[in-house]
Amino acid sequence: MRNILVTNYDNSGEDVMIFSERLTDKIVEKALTKKGQTFEEIYEVPTKDLQYYIYDPCHFTPQQEINIINSI
Repeated sequence: MRNILVTNYDNSGEDVMIFSERLTDKIVEKALTKKGQTFEEIYEVPTKDLQYYIYDPCHFTPQQEINIINSI
């Protein structure tokens, strides 16, 4: 499982942590850029460090992950 942090998602001041089996930080960056969504940074966070972050969680189904990958 990957933990991908998207900081300042859509200029909201909020950070979103994406929990995914298939997506990488590069795929998420490409997909958000293609959709015109703004963000400051996107990077993977080690599971042992999750306790140090404040975020809104985001979980995708396997089919949603495949759709995101196919969209880019």
